[in-house]
Amino acid sequence: MTKTDNLVLIQPFELQPGQPKWLGRWCPEDVWNLLNASWSGDATVVNNLLKKDPTLVHANYWYTSPLRIAAREGHEEVVKNLLQHKSIWDEDPIDTRDNIAQIAIYHGHAELSAYLGNQNSSLVTWDHDIHHAVKRGKYDRVRTLLNDDLQNVDRIGARSKTPLHYAVENEDFKMVQLLVEKGAKIDREAYSSHDRLGTYGFRPVASALWFHGFWRQRNNYEIVNYLVSKRSAYTLPIAAACGDLNRVQVLLDRQNTDPNYEEACGKRALSAAAERNHREIVEALLQHGANPNLPEGPYCPNGYALWSAARFGYKEIVQLLLDHGADPNAQVDSSGSPIEATNDSQIRELLHQHGGRISIIAHFHNKNIDYVQEFLDNQADKLTETEIAQGFAAAVRNSDWQMVELLLSRGFRLPSTLSICQTYLWHDLELAEVLLKTGMDANLPNWQRVTPLHHMAGQGNIAAAQLFLKYGADPKLVDVEYRTTPLGWAAREGHVEFVKFLLSYDPRLKSDHPRHAVNKFTTPMLWASKRGHQNIIDILK
Repeated sequence: MTKTDNLVLIQPFELQPGQPKWLGRWCPEDVWNLLNASWSGDATVVNNLLKKDPTLVHANYWYTSPLRIAAREGHEEVVKNLLQHKSIWDEDPIDTRDNIAQIAIYHGHAELSAYLGNQNSSLVTWDHDIHHAVKRGKYDRVRTLLNDDLQNVDRIGARSKTPLHYAVENEDFKMVQLLVEKGAKIDREAYSSHDRLGTYGFRPVASALWFHGFWRQRNNYEIVNYLVSKRSAYTLPIAAACGDLNRVQVLLDRQNTDPNYEEACGKRALSAAAERNHREIVEALLQHGANPNLPEGPYCPNGYALWSAARFGYKEIVQLLLDHGADPNAQVDSSGSPIEATNDSQIRELLHQHGGRISIIAHFHNKNIDYVQEFLDNQADKLTETEIAQGFAAAVRNSDWQMVELLLSRGFRLPSTLSICQTYLWHDLELAEVLLKTGMDANLPNWQRVTPLHHMAGQGNIAAAQLFLKYGADPKLVDVEYRTTPLGWAAREGHVEFVKFLLSYDPRLKSDHPRHAVNKFTTPMLWASKRGHQNIIDILK
C-alpha cells in the first residue's frame, strides 16, 4: 500500500522557537504558523498573523510561500486573506514550477484557479505569436503582425511581458527600435527575465540593466540610452546605474526627491552605483541620507550595496558604506554576507574590523578544513542542526572526503529532516554511500516530506536511485508537495527511463494506490496526463 500516513508538514529547525529571525526579517514561529495555517486552512490564524505583521505575506520557506500552499490545498478563504495584501504579487515568484493557478487546477480546485487568474492575469496568459516572433528575431513576421493589428505592439504575454520586454531581454536593439517606433509603451512593468528568480516590477529599461532580483547585471547601455531618449522615466536608480552624476545631482537637489527611492522592481540608487564602482554617485547619495540597509527586493532584505561592492572588489566604496552605517553582516539570499562574498583580502580585513563575520556554514562550503577542525575542538557544542546538515551537504557537494570524515569522527550525523541543499547529498555517490553506511536515512525527508528518491525521480537520476534503494529507500512514500510517489514525480517530469527503471524494480508501483486518504494522493498516471507525457501514459496503462 502506498503510504500516506502522517502526510503533514514537518516544522523545520530554522522555524522552531529560539532560532534567529528568518531571512533576517521575521520571527521564525510566525513564519511557521503562517505556513502551517495556510496548509490546514485556518483562516483565523492567517488573518491574526497578518494583522500582527502585514509583511509576513512575503514570508516563505525554501522558496515556498503561504499563497502557494493555500492554493495547492484549495483553501479559498486563506487565499483571499493573503491577496488582500496586493504587494504579494511582487515577491511570490512565478518560477519554473507550476504557477499558483496551475497548482490549484492540478489539485482539483478549478474555481479557485479561475479566481486566481482573475486576480492576476499573468497566471493564465500565455505568449502570442508576436512574442514568439520577437524572441526569435523574426523582423518580417513582427512587422506583419503589427500591420495586421497594431494593438499587438503592447500585447501582454506570459509573466506580464510585452514584446518590448522580450526584445530588451534578447538585447535586440533593432527590434527595440522597431517596437518603439510602432508606438510600444515604454514603461510597462513585468516579471524579470529569469523564471526561477522572477520578481515583478521590471520596466524594459530596468531589464536592460539587470536580469532579476539577485541583481545580476545586463548593462546594455545602448538600449538604456535609447529608451531614456524616448522618454522612459529616468529615475534615480537608472541614472545611478548609468553613472550619470549630473542627473543624480539634479534629482537629489529637487525638494521632494527621496535618496532611497526604489524602482518598482526593488532596485535602489545606492546599490546601482556601488555595484558599478561609481564612487562619486555613492558619495552624493550618502550625503543626502541614502540608507545602505534598506531591502532591495525579496532576496536582499538588508540591502545590497555593501555586498556588491565587497563581491566586486571596490574597497573605497566598501569603506564609504561602512562609514555610513552599512551592516557588515547583511545577507543576500543563498549568497552569504559581504565578508563571505569578497575575494579581496584587504576588503575582508576591513569588514572584519567592522564586525563582519564568516559563518561556519561558509567555512564548510569553502572547504576550510583547518578552521572547521579548530572550531570543533573548541565550540563543537555550538553547532546547530542546520549547520551540521549544511556541513555534510556542502562536503558531499564538494567531494570533500576530509570534511565528511572529520564530522563523522566527531560523532556528528545528519538530522532526521533536511530541506536546505537536500539534493547535494547525492552529488558524489561514493560519499553518499559513506553517509548511508553510517546512519543517514535513505528516506531523509524535507519539510514537505519529499524524500531523496522523489528528487532523484524528478531529476531522472537512476544511478543515485539505485544506491538509495540499496540502503532502504521506499518507493511507496508520498510527499506533501505533489501528493505522489517517486514514480509520480518521474511521470510528472517526463523521465521515461526512470519510470521504466522503477517499474522494473517493482512492477506493483504502477497500480499500488492508498486504500485510505485517496484525496491526498495523485496517481502517476494522473500526473503524466496533466503534463501531456503520452509515452509515459502508454507505459502506465
